[in-house]
Amino acid sequence: TKQLGCRILASEAVVEQLPPSARDTVKMRRVGPAQVKGSGADVPVYDIFQSDERDLQALKEATLETFDEYALLCLRVGGGSPTEDVRSRPSMVAALNSSVGQQVVALRATLDAAAAEHGVVDHVVPALQRFADPSKGHLVFDQK
Repeated sequence: TKQLGCRILASEAVVEQLPPSARDTVKMRRVGPAQVKGSGADVPVYDIFQSDERDLQALKEATLETFDEYALLCLRVGGGSPTEDVRSRPSMVAALNSSVGQQVVALRATLDAAAAEHGVVDHVVPALQRFADPSKGHLVFDQK
């Protein structure tokens, strides 16, 4: 939670254990898969922002779709295409990566502008770029 900049972080397994009524009312957003120390498997994690300051909650609710797209693309930059035949064509991979990189920059600008309008800072947004490992498609945190 400290490295991502959120108060409460939950694994997908925990979120799935919530009753459906709670899943619909708890304020949360999917951050992405994270590499868990001591495990070979990626664990999808969620930012539970129910306890954030009201202005930050409002920002996160208003930008859910933009954040979701941003989070997904942060894990694709430099990682190539999901189809093997495109990966074998370096010029196509470079074009894809450039396009995805431009989308990430545009989405980040949109998220930053929304944060400025709400008068808050969403620390998870820059942390996603800092900890994303697109070559593996997950977030990697320091061992400290």
